[in-house]
Amino acid sequence: MSTHIDKISPIREDGKWGAKCRKVYDLDGQGQGQRIPDGKGGWKSHREATTDWNQRGNAEKWRAAWASYANRALEAAGRPERIDHRSYKRQDTAPTSQYAKVKTLKEDAKLFNFLMENGISSMEQLYEKVSAMNSGYYDLRGKIVKAERRLSVLNARLEMWTQYQKYKPIRQKLDKVSPGKREQFEQRHSADLALFDAAARYLDTLKASGEAITPRAWRAEVKKLTAEKDADYLKMRDMWEDIKAVETLKRTAECLAREGQTQRREEQER
Repeated sequence: MSTHIDKISPIREDGKWGAKCRKVYDLDGQGQGQRIPDGKGGWKSHREATTDWNQRGNAEKWRAAWASYANRALEAAGRPERIDHRSYKRQDTAPTSQYAKVKTLKEDAKLFNFLMENGISSMEQLYEKVSAMNSGYYDLRGKIVKAERRLSVLNARLEMWTQYQKYKPIRQKLDKVSPGKREQFEQRHSADLALFDAAARYLDTLKASGEAITPRAWRAEVKKLTAEKDADYLKMRDMWEDIKAVETLKRTAECLAREGQTQRREEQER
């Protein structure tokens, strides 16, 4: 854990904390050493730290001293570990750990099992497998999109059918109203009658195009497509996870292949 030191106060001779900084007046720099008015009835000034603990150069010294102290303690305790206060970049090395080694071994094992289970014995076959998995994923995605479009059409039909049925009684009442009261009835139910007429025109257009008005069949198809779509969504999600895993295995295989090529080239050069 790192600690940020911000203007640490000095310790006075009596053991108490002193001021972190002091006020210093700006001078005109013209040889007179006169204070500069700030235009507000006072003088321009700035603050200076009373210690050098905040200076960046000191942080390096403190880290080095701490590393030296910690290494002496580790040596005295018989521990093999040692601390280097420099960054990995300055050490010109990269951090290694047991976790990284174990992770590499696990990835190699997963790759081997995947290759054996799928009968893959070459990089070309591995690429073909990855390509086939991606193709299957996008085929399933296309199926889902097609189902969603069909559901949109069916739901629109069912919505208009429901609207037609809802306002049909009002339209039927209009047909029974006497001519003298017809205009008054139409004004009172204008919104409902407009919705009925819109639904009736929609269904008439549908029939004119050769489509049968079959609400029960539409509902059955919606139920079937919705169940299939939900199942395909789950399948597509699992396929995507598999593809990501295989892409990782493919990168591992490519890395091993490059290492093998390098090793063979070095052997040939000997």
